[in-house]
Amino acid sequence: MQVDKLFQTNTNELPDFGPGDTVKVNFKIKEGDRERIQAFIGVVIKRDNGNGPASNFTVRRIANGIGIERVFPYNSPLIDSLEVTRRGSVRRSRLYYLRGLQGRAARIKEKNNWFEKYVLFTNNNKAKFIKKKIKIQSVEKKLKFNISNRHDFFEYSPLGVQYLKNIIKIIEKENGGLLILDYGYDNEMTKNTLQAIYNKKYSRVLENIGNSDITYNINFNLFRKIAQKFKQIAINFSTQKKFLTEIGIKQRAEILSKNKTFKEKADIYYRLKRLIDEKEMGNLFKVMLIKKNNNNFQLGF
Repeated sequence: MQVDKLFQTNTNELPDFGPGDTVKVNFKIKEGDRERIQAFIGVVIKRDNGNGPASNFTVRRIANGIGIERVFPYNSPLIDSLEVTRRGSVRRSRLYYLRGLQGRAARIKEKNNWFEKYVLFTNNNKAKFIKKKIKIQSVEKKLKFNISNRHDFFEYSPLGVQYLKNIIKIIEKENGGLLILDYGYDNEMTKNTLQAIYNKKYSRVLENIGNSDITYNINFNLFRKIAQKFKQIAINFSTQKKFLTEIGIKQRAEILSKNKTFKEKADIYYRLKRLIDEKEMGNLFKVMLIKKNNNNFQLGF
């Protein structure tokens, strides 16, 4: 094995996976001047150090009644690809107990406790949520990447995702960019953010239908993952506070405040604070610019 290559950076983006998942690791084998791909299929029994430089994972399989384990550095360039073939439902982060089990006793229960939420209107015209069991692989196929098995909730708009893909295709062809400014979050763990506003107050989502504003927070991490699938695309990301500060909102407020009364100046200050204060809209709102990678536009980032 080429040790010097083993700890270099792997440029391939691996799907999300964890202990209990059955994976197929396609690993490069060097034989003289020739290189071939060998598949190692088994259950992940351990994963350490996240996705960092020292991260690794251990895969175990049974061959002719003998347990075989292999440790793979997560970022090794010798990993050609990795495919999650089955999601396992486990509670432990290290599955060493499998070493003492054989046959059906060593089989891990498949994780398939995902449900899709629907809205059902009853005969008396009232609405309620119902759940329908689904295979998470169907959602992963639509999005074209794996959803982490650490998630217990995943919220997205199928139509919004399709619009995003169509716009990015136009950007690749025609240049230009897409500037997204909205309230949302940017991390791996998804949240249940569906909410309704009625008469300027939070309301139950299925009450006052037609009269309330129903919305949810944008999952910017999902948008990033979708955009990264396009080879000619670059992404800039910031909070609203940093973005507006970079384009000169404070200087603009000073100009507007000249020759104003104290009350008018206070109103301008209040509006500025609401837009950029970290406890108000400054951090809640995010800004993402999706552009062609040869586009040098950097305003606000």
